[in-house]
Amino acid sequence: MEKSNNLQTYINEALTEATQKWSKIIPSLKGKHAKHHLAILTLLIVYGDKSSWDLAKLYLEKVEPQKVKNKTKEAFFHRRTVENSTIYKRLRFLKEKGYVTKTGRTYHATAKAWLLMMFVNPKIAEILPMEQFNTVIDELQFDKPMEDFTASFFSCFEPQETVNAFKNLLKDEVATKTLSGFYRNLLWSWKINLDEIESKQLFELIFSHIKKLCERIKNKNGVTIKLPI
Repeated sequence: MEKSNNLQTYINEALTEATQKWSKIIPSLKGKHAKHHLAILTLLIVYGDKSSWDLAKLYLEKVEPQKVKNKTKEAFFHRRTVENSTIYKRLRFLKEKGYVTKTGRTYHATAKAWLLMMFVNPKIAEILPMEQFNTVIDELQFDKPMEDFTASFFSCFEPQETVNAFKNLLKDEVATKTLSGFYRNLLWSWKINLDEIESKQLFELIFSHIKKLCERIKNKNGVTIKLPI
C-alpha cells in the first residue's frame, strides 16, 4: 500500500481535533502554523528522516498537491523554495519544543512527536510505521529500573500482533474518539503542556503510572495474568 494513502485526510482530521479540543494542551497546534506542524511530524514519521528541502517537496506532493498541480518544473521549483522557507522556520520551532532533533541537514521525529500524532488522532496509526515505535523509545535512555520495566513490559506483547490489533481497533470511529478523549483527559488531569515537557519525562510519567497500575492488579487475589514487574 502506498504510504501516502489518506495522509491528507489524517492530517486534516487531526487539525480539526486540535482546533476543537487540543490547542490548550498542545499550544503548537493553535493558530496558522498548526497544519505545518502536524504535516511535518507526520511526514518525518512516515517517510523517515529528511532535510527541510526534502520535506518541502513531500509537503507539496502529499499534503497540498493542489498548489502545484499542472505546474511547470520552474514553477514547482519556485513553490518549493517558498515552502522550504516556511518549513525551515517550523522545524526550528519544533526542535526547540523537542518534537524533532537535527543531525547535519537532516531532521528526525522524536518519541514525543509520535505521541502527539497518536494522541490527537489515534487513527493515524494506520499509516505510521508502528513497528519502529520501540526503536524511537529506545532513544530516550531511561535509568536502569525504568529501562528494565519498559523492556519487560513490551516483552509481554508480540509486536506485530499488537500493532495489528491496535490498527483494527482504530477502524472504529467511536473507539478512535474515545481513545483520543482518554489521552486528552489524562494530560489535562496531569496539567501537562505537551510543548514544554521533555520526551523522557513524559514517558517516565506514563510508564510509572502503568507500573503502579500493574502492581495494583498483581496484588489482587486470583490474578493469574503475566505482568511485567
